[in-house]
Amino acid sequence: MSELSLKLWTVAFFSFCLAEKEHGIVYPRMLESRAATGERMLKIYDDLTLILQKSKVFADDFLFSTTDGDEPIDYYIKAEDAECDIYHDSTHMASVRVTDDDGVEVEGILGERLRVKPLPANWSRI
Repeated sequence: MSELSLKLWTVAFFSFCLAEKEHGIVYPRMLESRAATGERMLKIYDDLTLILQKSKVFADDFLFSTTDGDEPIDYYIKAEDAECDIYHDSTHMASVRVTDDDGVEVEGILGERLRVKPLPANWSRI
């Protein structure tokens, strides 16, 4: 194999390693309960703590249209109901849905490269 070919393979392998997705399990924790301002502090892991603010993404009331078979169905939804669990952290470019009915459950985007979502109930480590 020529030296140039070997260098190209090395670069290709290195690029593949960088592009490989990293997976890990995190256990998010609320560090403070909801403040009067609506901010919440959520620790994802040791190096990432989000200061979450309520997100406003919908108009006050909006129309949600769907179908049941061939039958169209329209629902009017209040924005506050749809947005009750949606937060963002502008510093970390994060947008997440957080529920804490039965422990903390987080789903969303944590910056340019990270995503978080709950594990399926039937997941097991083999």
